[in-house]
Amino acid sequence: MKMETAEGKFASDGGTSGQIPPPPGSAGAPAAPAAGYQPPGPAGAPAAPAAGYQPPGPWYGQPAVAGPSPQPRRSSKPRIVGMLLAFSGVLSILMGVMMGAVMWNVVPWMEQMQETSNELGELQGQIIYMDSNPAAGVNVSVVDLGRTAMTNDTGHYRILSLKAGWHDIRVEMAGYQSLVRSVYVKTGMPPGQDNKPTKVDFQIEPGTGETRIGDKHTPGTVEPMMDRTARHWLNTIGGACLAWGIVGGLLTLLGAYFAFRTERLPLVAIGTMTGILSFGFALGAALAFIALILLLLCTDEFDRVKKEKAAGRG
Repeated sequence: MKMETAEGKFASDGGTSGQIPPPPGSAGAPAAPAAGYQPPGPAGAPAAPAAGYQPPGPWYGQPAVAGPSPQPRRSSKPRIVGMLLAFSGVLSILMGVMMGAVMWNVVPWMEQMQETSNELGELQGQIIYMDSNPAAGVNVSVVDLGRTAMTNDTGHYRILSLKAGWHDIRVEMAGYQSLVRSVYVKTGMPPGQDNKPTKVDFQIEPGTGETRIGDKHTPGTVEPMMDRTARHWLNTIGGACLAWGIVGGLLTLLGAYFAFRTERLPLVAIGTMTGILSFGFALGAALAFIALILLLLCTDEFDRVKKEKAAGRG
């Protein structure tokens, strides 16, 4: 009986087919798989797609995924409106303060200028008798200043270089009553007023003694340029100008603040109107008017910002 070795047994069973693969590179060894090869899976399973493979889709491709729409850019118009209103508001406040100060102090300033002015007035007039004929050679004197003059053949007299204020004028002639009268001499103040001479006429009659004509006033005193009632109204107007300039200016500045923030369109509109009507010089009103035109061109931006903030995106 022939003994079969292990090698023979192995060879008789078909060698290494299906059991131990031959070493790579030897005869009968299978070729190496291609790069990217995936071994087959279980029976019936589809093959794995190759690297970079895209499955076929619809003819027109997949629709784009909807995302947030880009926000439109904001223009610079609201900021320009804010700058214009800021300048107009500041000018309004300055003008209100200036006008109020002038109205309150213009009369005292002018009276002080009159007292310290070097402007001198002139007194002239005519003296006649009871029968209306001119009285020549009558002595006319300014008592408190010691200035004298004498009437000419037509009865006229003239005294120059008199300071503004009350002065006592005495008319004297032998055989006639002396007359004394308080006369207010004016000068060229306030500035721009013509320096017209103060005219005072007298009529003398025979007699003795001295007679005062009219009320007596302290010589040298200067009358106020405006009575109490007129001063009150002037001060009231000054206070109104001051209040409106400040209030209007603050409202205009408030409109400027909200214009910079692109908020509160009604308040910005009120600010432009008060800027136009306030005492912002002519320049302040012009700036506010330009701001109003720009505001009308960018009202949609205020509405958009309002909606954004309401939606929580502002």
